[in-house]
Amino acid sequence: MKKLSILTLLFSLLLFAATAVFGEEPMTTANVDLNGDGVPDKISFTKREGPGEYTLFVNGRPKAGNFKNAYFDGFIVVDVKRTDPFKEVAMVSYGGGYDYEYQLYRYNGSIIQEMGGFNGIPSFKGNGIVLVETWMGFWPKKDKYLLDSSSGRLNHVPQELYNVGIEATVKESFPIYKSRHESDVVANTLVNSKILIVACDPSPKCADGGYFCDWYLVKTATGFEGWVRLKTLSDKLESLPWAG
Repeated sequence: MKKLSILTLLFSLLLFAATAVFGEEPMTTANVDLNGDGVPDKISFTKREGPGEYTLFVNGRPKAGNFKNAYFDGFIVVDVKRTDPFKEVAMVSYGGGYDYEYQLYRYNGSIIQEMGGFNGIPSFKGNGIVLVETWMGFWPKKDKYLLDSSSGRLNHVPQELYNVGIEATVKESFPIYKSRHESDVVANTLVNSKILIVACDPSPKCADGGYFCDWYLVKTATGFEGWVRLKTLSDKLESLPWAG
C-alpha cells in the first residue's frame, strides 16, 4: 500500500535516534531503582504462549500484558517526569514495518501499575510529556501524551487536525471540497500545478480498516483551500515522499 523511497532510510535513522535517547538497546533484565527508595529493583520478563503475550516481573512480582502484534524486543527504563521519584519500565515491540508499540509500567514498591501505551516512536522529555511520532505513509504524525500525576496514567491529548506541510505536483485534475463530506466543490486542481497539503484529519474510518479515507486540507496554487481524501491524493499526485 505504501511506496518505498529514500525516506525509508531516514525513518530507520529516526528509530535509531529514538533508541539513543534512552542510552541503551531494549533489555531482557536490569537492576534499576524504579521508585526512588535508593534500592535497585530487579526487572525481567518472560514471553507467554500467546502471540505478543508477556509477563513483566519487578522483584518477582508479575504483571501480565500483551502487544497487538506478535513481536517484542524487551524493555527500556525511561523517566517520564524527572521531578517525581519514579522511573518507568517501557515494554518495546518493534514488530514489522513501522509497527512500533510501547507499553509503560510504574512500580511503587509493592505493585506494578499499568500506565498506558501507544504506537509510534516516542520522545521522553522528562517533563511529564511524551511526544510520539507515527509514520503516515509520506509524513510523520506527532501526538502528545500527558502524565496524570494523580492517577499515574499517560493520557492522549487528541488534535482535530495534524500538521502536514508537504508540497506535491498534480498529475491528474481532481476536485477539492468545501467540507469533509464530498459536496460543494471549491475548485478543481490544474494538471502540473503545485498544491500544499496543509493538514490531516485521520478520524474517519473506512470499511476496509485502511487509512485512504483520511481527509486532507489542501491549498491550490491559485490560493483556494479545501478538502480531499487520501485515496485521491495517492492517485492524482506525484512527488509525494512515500516510504513503506
